[in-house]
Amino acid sequence: MSAGLGILIVGCEDKRRHQPTQQVNFSATQPGLPAGAAPLDVAREALKAMIQMQQARRDGLGAEDRLHAYEQAVGRLHALVARDQIHKEIVESKAYPADIEETTAVTLMIESWTSMLAHYVDGIDPSTARVKSTPSGNVATVYVQGVNPGDAEKLRAIRARLPSETGVESDKRLRSEAVKQGLNLPIEAGIELRLTRGKGDWRVSDVKLILPLPPPTAAAPSTGVETTLLPTSAASGT
Repeated sequence: MSAGLGILIVGCEDKRRHQPTQQVNFSATQPGLPAGAAPLDVAREALKAMIQMQQARRDGLGAEDRLHAYEQAVGRLHALVARDQIHKEIVESKAYPADIEETTAVTLMIESWTSMLAHYVDGIDPSTARVKSTPSGNVATVYVQGVNPGDAEKLRAIRARLPSETGVESDKRLRSEAVKQGLNLPIEAGIELRLTRGKGDWRVSDVKLILPLPPPTAAAPSTGVETTLLPTSAASGT
C-alpha cells in the first residue's frame, strides 16, 4: 500500500523554506524489490531513480510527462531510503526548523543527492555498481563510477591530438590540455552509497562523491572488502 504524499519545491531563504513555488504530488511507491533485498539491488534501484529524477527535472517540470517521471522517481526514492535516519540527521543539523516534517526532510536530502550527481548522471550505469564493503551487521557500502559523456568526448579528442607516449611528461601535457578545455582530471567520479538495515530491509542512508577507484582485479581472490589504492597522482590532485 502506498501513502499519498506531497512535497514543495522550496526557496533558499529561511522565512520561505516551506513556501511553494510549484506543487508536486507523489506517492511513496514500492520499487518492485522483494522483502529483504540485498544492499546492491537496493542501491541500483536508488541510482536508477536518481537518474530518472535528474533527467526529468533538468529541463523544468512544465511538461506533463517530465512531471510524472519526476514524481514517480521521488516516490520510489522515498521507499528506498532510510527515512527515520535522514529525518533525525536533518533535525540535528540545526540548518532547518526543528519541526520539519519527515517527508519534507527526506525530499530535501533526495534533491541534494540528485543535484550532487547531476553532472555525471548521463554516464552512470547502475548495472556496474558493486559492493565496496561486505555487509557487516547493519551497514553496507556500494560503489559505482560516473562520468559526464561530454567530458569524456573532450578528453578523447585531446588524447587523439597528443603523441601516443607515456610517462610523467606525457601526463603533464595531457593535464595541461585538459585544463584548457575546462576539465579536471580524473574526469570520472566515484559514487558511494551507504546503506543501513532497519526492520529487516536495507535502505540508502547517504550518498557522496569520492575519488574514482581502479576497476577490480579479476585475478585477485575475493576477500569481501576492496582494498585497492588510488594512484598517487589522483590522491594528491596533481
